Amino acid sequence: MKTISLLSSFIVAAGLAPSHGMWQRLNVNGTDQGQLVGINPPAVNNPIHFVTGSSIACNTGLVSPLSNTVLTIPAGAKVSAWFEHVLGGAQNSTDADNPIASSHKGPITVYLSLQSIRNQNGTFADQCSSLEVYMLRQQETTTAIRGSRPRSRDWMTRLGNGR
Repeated sequence: MKTISLLSSFIVAAGLAPSHGMWQRLNVNGTDQGQLVGINPPAVNNPIHFVTGSSIACNTGLVSPLSNTVLTIPAGAKVSAWFEHVLGGAQNSTDADNPIASSHKGPITVYLSLQSIRNQNGTFADQCSSLEVYMLRQQETTTAIRGSRPRSRDWMTRLGNGR
C-alpha cells in the first residue's frame, strides 16, 4: 500500500475584517501543479454554515468546468495546498485578509480517501478497480459568533477526480 505524506504550510495574514477563501493550487515536492489543476473549488468564497446538510459532504456551487485532471503524487511526496481569499489571489492590492483573515482561528484539516474512477461513458468503476486513486479534501473550519449563537463555518475544496 502506498502512503502519501502531507505537509501543509499556511500563513495567517494580518487583518481585522472577517474573510472567506478557497484552496486553489496544489504543490507536489516543490512543483506547483497550476491554478485549479486537479482541483474543484467552490465558485464563491462563502462558507458552509450547516454541518448537517448535504453541502458539508459534497460542497456547493463548484467552479465550472470541473477539472478532470488526476494528479500523480508519488509515495512519500510532500504536498501542500495554496489557500487564497478569492480565485486568483487577493481581492485587491490592499486585501489584508489574504490568504486567511486573522479572525479565522479554526483548524485546517486534510482528508484523504480512496475514490471511484469515472469511466469515459460517465459511469463509475468500483473502488477496488484501482488502489491508487484518492481524493484529497482540505477544509478550514472556524467558529464565529454571529447573532445569538456560535456556529461552525467550513470552507472546503476537493482535490482529485472525485465528484
